[in-house]
Amino acid sequence: MLLLLLGVVMLACYPFSTHLFSSPLHFNPLFMLAHESVTHLAINLLSLLLVWLISRRTGTRQGRLLLAFFTASLASLTMAFMFNLPIIGSSVGIYAMIGYLLPEMVSLAPLSLSYPAMSLLLFFESGITSKAWEKLFHWFGLTAGTVMHYMVDSRRLKLIKQMTNMGLGFDMYAVLGAAYPERTKLVYRLK
Repeated sequence: MLLLLLGVVMLACYPFSTHLFSSPLHFNPLFMLAHESVTHLAINLLSLLLVWLISRRTGTRQGRLLLAFFTASLASLTMAFMFNLPIIGSSVGIYAMIGYLLPEMVSLAPLSLSYPAMSLLLFFESGITSKAWEKLFHWFGLTAGTVMHYMVDSRRLKLIKQMTNMGLGFDMYAVLGAAYPERTKLVYRLK
């Protein structure tokens, strides 16, 4: 629900934030919700919808995804100030949420394949961004979200390590059930 609310806020702020780049000379607090064009807004809203659907499927908390969105956007603002670059932060935040979800989808593709594939897609996209620094900001968001997932979700990594060290083997569903009992539903069947 929080992600859909973020989409409504981005849609409502669009008329006030069109072409509203934030730079060291012209700081603007709405840079996180700004978009270059209607196409840029539509792509970000579609991406946000897909992130919401995947988060519901994987059971990822939407509050954590919002944390990734705002943290990566603010960190990219710091980078923009350091290198004197203009920035629009909503795309960076969306890519951070995608990066946060990549480790959650290990049943579909391992992180060692999905992260490089997303990185290559970012660098070879030409329709959305044409400037190299915009692609680097998007890649920064993807990387920040992936790293943030492992920083926030270290409890599961510790359980995986403990189970592997005890010789129990690696069963992703057992680890998820041990790490997140509130997400796991037990079904008992009577014979």
